Amino acid sequence: MEYILALEKELAGVRASVTVLKTALVAQLNPDDPLEAAAALRKAEELVLNNDQNTKRLAQVEEVMEALKLWKKHGSPRQQS
Repeated sequence: MEYILALEKELAGVRASVTVLKTALVAQLNPDDPLEAAAALRKAEELVLNNDQNTKRLAQVEEVMEALKLWKKHGSPRQQS
C-alpha cells in the first residue's frame, strides 16, 4: 500500500510539472489569445495520443478488463446454459 501511495505522490508531481509546462507553452504559442493556443495544444495532444501505440494497447486492455468484469458478474456462456 505504501508503494501505491508513493507512486500516487510521484504521479501528482509529474502532473503538476506537465501543467506548468503546458501553461508556459500556451503563453509562448499565442500570447494574445491563450484560449486559442490552449485549443491548438489540446488538438496536438489528441493527435499524438490517437497515434500512440501504447495508448491503443491500453484501450485494448481496458476493453478486455471490462469484458472480464462482465463475464465474472454474469457468468460465462457455458455456465448459463
